[in-house]
Amino acid sequence: MYKRRLISIYMAFAVLLTGCGEAGGGMRDPGELPDMLYAVPSDALAVCCVSESGAALGRLDSTDRLRSLDLKAFRTSPAVLSMSYSGSLVPSLAIGTGQEDSSMVVTAALRDARRKGIYAAYFAPDRSVGRQGFLTFTTSESQMTALKRHIGRGSSVLDAPGFPDAAALTEGENFTILRNSGAQRLIPKGFLGGAFPQRTLAAFLHKAADWTVLSPEGGDAYRVSTVQGESDLYFVNALASLPFAKSRLGEVLPDSVELALALPLPQPQFREAYEQYVDASVKMTAYRRRLSALESASGKDPLKWEKETDPAEVALVRWDGKAAVLLRPRKAPRTIEVGDNPYRGFIPVLYGEAFALPDDSCRGTVCGWYAIGSREAVEELTGRSELKKDSGWPGRGSHFVLYHAGRFFAWGKKGMKLWNSSL
Repeated sequence: MYKRRLISIYMAFAVLLTGCGEAGGGMRDPGELPDMLYAVPSDALAVCCVSESGAALGRLDSTDRLRSLDLKAFRTSPAVLSMSYSGSLVPSLAIGTGQEDSSMVVTAALRDARRKGIYAAYFAPDRSVGRQGFLTFTTSESQMTALKRHIGRGSSVLDAPGFPDAAALTEGENFTILRNSGAQRLIPKGFLGGAFPQRTLAAFLHKAADWTVLSPEGGDAYRVSTVQGESDLYFVNALASLPFAKSRLGEVLPDSVELALALPLPQPQFREAYEQYVDASVKMTAYRRRLSALESASGKDPLKWEKETDPAEVALVRWDGKAAVLLRPRKAPRTIEVGDNPYRGFIPVLYGEAFALPDDSCRGTVCGWYAIGSREAVEELTGRSELKKDSGWPGRGSHFVLYHAGRFFAWGKKGMKLWNSSL
């Protein structure tokens, strides 16, 4: 299966759980797309195109049998690695062989694969669609049968609804495209340190967008784009029109932060966009029911509380086995001692389940923020008296920022980007 690193590249956009994304970038002419895409079945969940086959093998886990293939004769050939689901995730590798028919090196590669228990097939060039010949390899007999069926009838991932639009956002031969509806199959257990329930995250990503595109920008950085329809049902669309705003979470993060997720809250635009999404998702009745229940329990209407508090940013922070939510009002609140939280449950219903905590019983203040969580977590956060400076937090002009294990994923005015960095 895919290396955990590649899966984490994809699932770093799990920040979409808070409702963020973009559909932008230049459009590529269909005739400029790599012809290796014709080797990918239409039901593929993930597609990774590379200009050289060695890079494709490097995307696989070290234990995958496909890595034992002897591909020296094709080391500079273009390739595509795809993942499909057939009872489990199954990788398929296709390598371009040029415009000529079968040769000795192709025959040798087929023989080597079969000797190693890997299913392999050669497909001659198809000049009717202008594609070169290619070798395909997989460890699954049923997947090879499916590949032969797809390729034999001339179908490919290019026939999948929305995929051509996603492919049009790419450049060159190196890119990764992922099907959001496959999130349940692609998310590894314990992803993001278990910060979000896997089933909830997968269900949200399924409808956050249709396709996600990752394009390398040099080093270990990636530009990220999404493709989806125009409906408010996509949370990507619900937030895409919001104005950018500043995230100041980096000023109050604990030194041992493991995960931090910040969502600026331009108001009243955020509330309007959020409720449009809830309504399109046919969840407005449940949303209002939860608001009513919280008002009955607390004596305060959560929507009135939001207007009075006037939040500019909400964040989730995890460190040293603890977790808390931070809320920054536009006007700094008066300092309060750590005590009972009178507004339990308000944050996740107003800003999304990404900000739900198993314990939100206490509340305090720290440097102009409310800190919410368990007593232990809140007391640790509120012990600081000064803001941190020069934290390296990319908060200027943001829609969101996610930090986890030395990796940032942020959406700013220049688009969404994923890169390695430490705080």
